[in-house]
Amino acid sequence: GRAAVDIPDMAVDARPTPSQPAQPAAGPAGAAKPKVQHVTHRLDEPTLDKLKKGRLPIEGRVDLHGMTQDEAYSLLLTFLHRAHAGGIRYVLVITGKGSSSGGDGILRRSVPHWLSTPAFRHLVSSHD
Repeated sequence: GRAAVDIPDMAVDARPTPSQPAQPAAGPAGAAKPKVQHVTHRLDEPTLDKLKKGRLPIEGRVDLHGMTQDEAYSLLLTFLHRAHAGGIRYVLVITGKGSSSGGDGILRRSVPHWLSTPAFRHLVSSHD
């Protein structure tokens, strides 16, 4: 699965560098989940069409394939912080299909939820 993400107005390396280790994941597994209002921040149709047709550049991408929820959460948060700081507006998040038979992968289901949580909300203006 893929998700286009619009970062609010503000060459991203998705992997944490040794001088900037990723912060530990604060919530995808284990800890009690905070209550979150499920507000859908979808890209408007004209913008989504332009992205799909290549008329707006995807300025960064992160591939979460094969990662655990904790790894993916941490990498995605680090990636979006760096993209935001670098003035990157449109990024592509690749989640993959998951290894479970016949269903959506856990990351494909989890990423939209994560993007609506307080940790991500200020970094993402919309997603699809």
